Amino acid sequence: MEAAAIIAILSVSFAGASALIHSIFTNMSLSRCSEINCCCLHCIRDTLKGKELTEMINAAEPTENDHK
Repeated sequence: MEAAAIIAILSVSFAGASALIHSIFTNMSLSRCSEINCCCLHCIRDTLKGKELTEMINAAEPTENDHK
């Protein structure tokens, strides 16, 4: 196999893995669970409440200025 093909396969694999990890941690940050077990990761954390949660949700939504 050529070196360029190996590099392309590795690049696509790492991009997919990083997108999956990003998705998992983004959803964990918005989760209301205080104790999370995922594979070998165990996390006990404070959940977002009221104003903090509203600010995070609003920050994730696109605004009119984003479309211009």
